[in-house]
Amino acid sequence: MATITFDTLKYAQQLRSSGVPGEQAEAFARAHAEAMAEAAGSTLATKMDVAELKAELRVIQWMVGVILLVTVIPVLKDLFLGH
Repeated sequence: MATITFDTLKYAQQLRSSGVPGEQAEAFARAHAEAMAEAAGSTLATKMDVAELKAELRVIQWMVGVILLVTVIPVLKDLFLGH
């Protein structure tokens, strides 16, 4: 799973330097870090995830191709060779 690093100390210090009280700045930093971790865990795909999807897509493409051939060949046979 992909990991995003977030420097909570630096974020809290920036909040404090902007006038946010210390405890409030630390609480904001923790909440922000938790929200980022939760979002990253549910939405980011790894290279392995993408590779698996590509493999599945290749199989589906072949299946669609075979289905089209099985469907089109009898139609062409009837069209050109008659009944």
